[in-house]
Amino acid sequence: MNRKDLLSSLRICFVLLVFVAAFALPVLFIKAQANFQEAIQTANKLELEKAKLKAEIDKVKGDMFDLMGEMINMISEALSELTLNFNIYFKLIPETEESETATTTATTTEDVIAEEAMEQSAYYGGQTALPQATVSCPLPVTGQLVYTVSSISEPMVTQVALDPGNVEYDTVQTVMVDVADSNELPITGVTGIATTDTTTYPFELTQKSGTETSGTWQGSWTLKDSICLQFRIQITASSGSGTSNFVISIR
Repeated sequence: MNRKDLLSSLRICFVLLVFVAAFALPVLFIKAQANFQEAIQTANKLELEKAKLKAEIDKVKGDMFDLMGEMINMISEALSELTLNFNIYFKLIPETEESETATTTATTTEDVIAEEAMEQSAYYGGQTALPQATVSCPLPVTGQLVYTVSSISEPMVTQVALDPGNVEYDTVQTVMVDVADSNELPITGVTGIATTDTTTYPFELTQKSGTETSGTWQGSWTLKDSICLQFRIQITASSGSGTSNFVISIR
């Protein structure tokens, strides 16, 4: 092959390469763009599935906390009933029916006076314990108790204040709770349950300051029992993000 034929062959090959490139490159570009769009769609689907999975996990957490709260209430009620039966069995609480029967059997004024004197002597001599509702068990502090807390789920409970902390029989205790929703969803309600030796006291809290997504809620309850054996405050906060529970065991 002479030089002229070689140049002619090279020109033909170059033309063919240009022709192939002119048709093949757009096809390859379109295919690459389609693959890129498909990859973006796949990534978006994965993010959506991730968000759904997170929502399901949060829901399961909320259900678990609700179940734990119900279990705590059931255990508290069972302990209250057991304590009450124990006190009645060992005569730690005066029985009204027996006192009324003893009074009706006294037929003279002297008998009534003698019987009342015996009851008072036994009462102050330690043979009969005071009613449990009048027992006072002071706490280490007498002022306000402030707890910095951190609930797991939304809305977040960040602080609980009890005023006074040393609650006594027939005393009103004010409970102040700081609640915030980091998802900027409105807080729909805050409730509380105070658990003492033999009684539980549900109470509602209302918002006193802040915004609909972050603020201070306040409620109160009155002690008609004793706190010698146990004293807990359970807080439940609800918002558009779900429900969170928090228990403060004071005693």
